[in-house]
Amino acid sequence: RDSGLKVWDVFLSNTTGFEVSLSWSHDQPIPPAIVVQLVDINTRRVIDLKTADILELGRIDSRFYRQLKIVSGDETEVAARVTELLSHIPEELSLDGNYPNPFNPVTTIRFGLPEPREVRVSVVNILGQEITELVNGWRDMGRHEVVWQGLDRTGKPVATGMYFTVLSDGDKMIVKKMLLLK
Repeated sequence: RDSGLKVWDVFLSNTTGFEVSLSWSHDQPIPPAIVVQLVDINTRRVIDLKTADILELGRIDSRFYRQLKIVSGDETEVAARVTELLSHIPEELSLDGNYPNPFNPVTTIRFGLPEPREVRVSVVNILGQEITELVNGWRDMGRHEVVWQGLDRTGKPVATGMYFTVLSDGDKMIVKKMLLLK
């Protein structure tokens, strides 16, 4: 059977610094069998467009778009799509284990951001000395990957041993261990 599910992307930006609100109205009534929901990806809010008519967004950081989705279809299809959309955005700052681990000499480090923010990802040795910095700056919300080639900040290969990935955002720090085997 052909699905009646429809999804529209809405991207908002604000360079004025003012508070932003989004309002809507219906030219015609929405049929009772149809569910229409607005999903605010940044805040994880879901709004029923049949019963609400305004969304207060506050200030939108000018470095990023505010991402919204409008999802329309039958109740089961809409619920499944909304769940799937929100599953891609972590609920909190997260640092997944690197893979492969142990590694030689390249490994991929995954981390997740629940909202756009400034983050730093670095590698330190067992003495807590920073070996290299992999990320330092603003990143959008969602899941991210960075590859470490097993090199220090000067580009030289590091020795076999235990290292730690450090993810920090100014408020929270997460540390995971990894093992380089040659």
